[in-house]
Amino acid sequence: MFQSNESDAQASTLLPTPTPKHEPQHKKVRHLLFGEPDALQLVINTLHVLGYTEATAWSKPQPTSTPGEVVRVLFKTVLID
Repeated sequence: MFQSNESDAQASTLLPTPTPKHEPQHKKVRHLLFGEPDALQLVINTLHVLGYTEATAWSKPQPTSTPGEVVRVLFKTVLID
């Protein structure tokens, strides 16, 4: 019949605690979109649907020196593992 050894049973339930190799870091990135306003809005909406960022997080369209072109900016903090 099987008999449990008290010290063996206790030792087998102890698991090593993993230690992280490094702390995750937060890094800032800046996205710039250049193009026609409707095309940029499509890209922004697509990134929102994919869960990357809220559509409202982007700046308002700002005109560039190229006729019909605008720029929109997004500042985002990402977690680097």
